[in-house]
Amino acid sequence: NDAVSVYGSVASGYTPPSLTSFLNSDNTINKDLKPETAVQYELGSKGQLLGQKLSYGLAVFDLEIKDKLVSQRIGAITSTTNAGKQRNRGLEVELSHVLVDQPESWLTLVRPRLSYTYSDFKYIDFKSDANNNASTVDFSGKRVARVPRNVFNVGLDADTRAGLSLYASFQHVDKAYVTFNNSNIVKPYNLLSAKLNYERRLGGGFTLNAAAGGDNLLSKTYYKFIF
Repeated sequence: NDAVSVYGSVASGYTPPSLTSFLNSDNTINKDLKPETAVQYELGSKGQLLGQKLSYGLAVFDLEIKDKLVSQRIGAITSTTNAGKQRNRGLEVELSHVLVDQPESWLTLVRPRLSYTYSDFKYIDFKSDANNNASTVDFSGKRVARVPRNVFNVGLDADTRAGLSLYASFQHVDKAYVTFNNSNIVKPYNLLSAKLNYERRLGGGFTLNAAAGGDNLLSKTYYKFIF
């Protein structure tokens, strides 16, 4: 209806190997390499409630990946092979609520917002290589590397009639495993960011805009990407 929508989807796709993946370290060509393929199932809902003041989004998903591409070593030769399956299941929630919307008052707008992502990503049938010998390591059942389980964001937007605005956000990122065997992790971290903005019309087509802000106001050590 006008306030709420519900949807379901099934999508299939693939990721082809890079051109360098077909070339082994001894300059021979790997003709048996296959692309990674995946099927994703998703259910969700979006809408606006309470007189369109509360906006929400909700989605649950299951992404099934097979023929994962990994590097393997046989003797002195390094090559790429298809060695496993991975299951990505998760939940995404997003909320935004207009608490104050009064253009004629001193405080014209107050809007808190929140988002949360839960990622239960696991290796289902995933090995270090396709040799299946004594040196092959089985990572099945381990959590997927470089993916934090919980990511939480909360923010606040506020505007005043005098032209002063505040935009603030707080983010929590859970710990994440770095390696396939889950023996090494990076610690969780919290980030606080804020921006204060002032805007005023001066007349004659001129507008004054001044802003001050900062990221990582808690001075935390954190990562943006793990390779």
